[in-house]
Amino acid sequence: MRTSILVVFSLVAVAACGGSTSSPATPTPLPTGTLTSLSGTWTGTSADTSGRENMTWTLTQNGNAMTGTTNISDGGRSMMGNGSMQGTINGSTATFHMDVPNGGFSGMMSSCSMGLDGQATMSEDGHTMTGTYSGNISGMMSGMMSGTQSCGGAMNNGQFTLTR
Repeated sequence: MRTSILVVFSLVAVAACGGSTSSPATPTPLPTGTLTSLSGTWTGTSADTSGRENMTWTLTQNGNAMTGTTNISDGGRSMMGNGSMQGTINGSTATFHMDVPNGGFSGMMSSCSMGLDGQATMSEDGHTMTGTYSGNISGMMSGMMSGTQSCGGAMNNGQFTLTR
């Protein structure tokens, strides 16, 4: 009698646990360093050999390509510029080209243009982008006390941090 009660109890216990020896399926983790999307508005600061600026990017991502607009401003130098950008995305890294054409800057810098190339890396949480760039501001500013002056020249060692 005692043995039959133990057998019945053991069978009930196995049935209650599902009687399966296989473990539950584990979810497949997302690959680390893979971007979900760069689309959106990114704001932050940048600094290079020409000075420090505020920067805003409005981006659209389509597959591994990105396009968008950029706004650069530096109140201390009365510099404000609007331009375009395009690039490619590979994992958590974006390589880009930014262009502010003649007329894209306001005020005395309206005859200046800027082109730069860079690379950005997305944080794992998808909210911060950091990167480097270099390029050139070309043209001549007019309306200066001494006539005309160079728009700026080379921009080296550029670094930026943007968040959305």
